[in-house]
Amino acid sequence: MNKTISFAGVSFLFLGIAMAFFMVNAADQPDPKLAFVPPGYTLVFSDEFNGDSISTDRWMKMNASWPGGNYGIEHVTTDGSNLVSDNGAIAIEGKKDSSSGYFSAVPSFKHGYFESRIKMKVTQGAWPAYWLSSASRWPPEWDIFEFASDSLICYQTPHITVAGKDSCTDVSTNRLSGNNNVYHIYGFLWTSTGVTWYIDGKATKHCAVSSDNTNDFMWLMYDVAIGGSWPGLPNGSTVWPMTLTTDYSRVFQDSTGSIQNPGVGYWGSGQKTKVLIDPATVLTAVRRPLSMTAKENTSAMTICFAMSGVTFRLLPANPSFTLYIYDFRGRIVAHVPVRDNTAVWRGTNSAGTPVPAGSYFARTAGGKQDITRAFVFVK
Repeated sequence: MNKTISFAGVSFLFLGIAMAFFMVNAADQPDPKLAFVPPGYTLVFSDEFNGDSISTDRWMKMNASWPGGNYGIEHVTTDGSNLVSDNGAIAIEGKKDSSSGYFSAVPSFKHGYFESRIKMKVTQGAWPAYWLSSASRWPPEWDIFEFASDSLICYQTPHITVAGKDSCTDVSTNRLSGNNNVYHIYGFLWTSTGVTWYIDGKATKHCAVSSDNTNDFMWLMYDVAIGGSWPGLPNGSTVWPMTLTTDYSRVFQDSTGSIQNPGVGYWGSGQKTKVLIDPATVLTAVRRPLSMTAKENTSAMTICFAMSGVTFRLLPANPSFTLYIYDFRGRIVAHVPVRDNTAVWRGTNSAGTPVPAGSYFARTAGGKQDITRAFVFVK
């Protein structure tokens, strides 16, 4: 019987935790007949989700004030009402009231083999994802899988920096046989020179990637977005709830891999704050821009975050007079003057009233290029 589960265990906000805090429990050791493990790799992180609660020793939940960086309509609950136990697995449910769930590993990882056994109920407007994204910037990001309304096409996507280079080859089909509402094993091998995707132990895609995109520590995340620019909105054909059910989550590393325990993702200066920020509030949140390109960052506008505000810097070759801040519904929030190719937004609207945390867009006007960047503002 399915039942709502909760986050249980000690708080994950303490930074001085010993490495043993994240040691894998004996009960969570994987069945060797089920796991695909590359030679030389050993288990470093695992959860078999056999209990009635999610261990906060291992997982973080999303900040409820984050409205969604993927242009979706979901709002994420933090009380466990969208996370249910399902016969030794954890299910994220996206519901008709647009509520959904999310969880992310407490540690962040550099390199390794990541594997989960997952089933989904994908319907019109559903956007489930199992993904890794940099703990310090965006991109890089590795989408181990995304499904967008179609239940059979598994999208496996590298997101790399503008300076980065990649060369990708489809090794075999990424189309599932049968329905994805039965369990499949999704794997992802990440090394210093490239990344490889797997479905049911079979390699499906490989990318040789430059080192400037492979050496970040990354968050490991699971979520179900609703609607958005890619899958489209739910409609009369949508079957509720949308689900992503995870039987287990495992991470293996060889001698080149490393873990930050807990993962470090600070908003602003790490010297000014000692509060660990949920990864959803870092720049990792924006998974897919409105107009997707191979290289989704731009040096024409860089964004820096500090306790004093959000700073936008433009190239001297692309001067602009005004920077517009939009909310995630496309409404203008503020006009920020640009001086010496720099604009600083203090997190207020045009009337000087503080705005809520969430996803926003910065757009230049008056320069040689019309540039729009998505970002996440957290207070």
